[in-house]
Amino acid sequence: SVYLKSKGAGEVAVFTEGAAQGVDVSALRPSVIFGTGDNFFNRFAGLLRLLLVLPLACPSTRFSPVYVEDVVDAFVKLLDNPASVGQSYELVGPRTYTLKELVEYTRQSLGVCRVIYPLSDAGSRLQARIMGLVPGPEKPFSLDNYLSLQVDSVAHGENGLQQLGVVPTPVESI
Repeated sequence: SVYLKSKGAGEVAVFTEGAAQGVDVSALRPSVIFGTGDNFFNRFAGLLRLLLVLPLACPSTRFSPVYVEDVVDAFVKLLDNPASVGQSYELVGPRTYTLKELVEYTRQSLGVCRVIYPLSDAGSRLQARIMGLVPGPEKPFSLDNYLSLQVDSVAHGENGLQQLGVVPTPVESI
């Protein structure tokens, strides 16, 4: 996806240019960030309140949601840690969920009776193409969103929060 490629290119550029100019650089790579007013759970909550049936694209994509205050704590710890210079940290919560599980949890938290209809890959791609035609700059779902959802948003190594001494907060406790 253009989104994921631009994130990767941005990180490479910051590390390259930062080093060339003598700037200390570290990178934080959070999974989906949650907290009051977030754009993840609140978007699905809005859809679940509005629709009786929610056609869910890419339902098996995996996420390890990370609490916004944990990300802030990690950032603060980086500022006082010279060993973090030149390092990248994958910030994830303590548990991995599928997108479908997270939307089901949102439905349960709202206390609404709605059908979550998991789409196949072909159905997910079709939904992305159709919704990408919606006028305006803020598309509800696009082909680039679909492509981004082909990559799980989980840690591929050690949890950066734990490396930095931050205890990950579970979704359920917030």
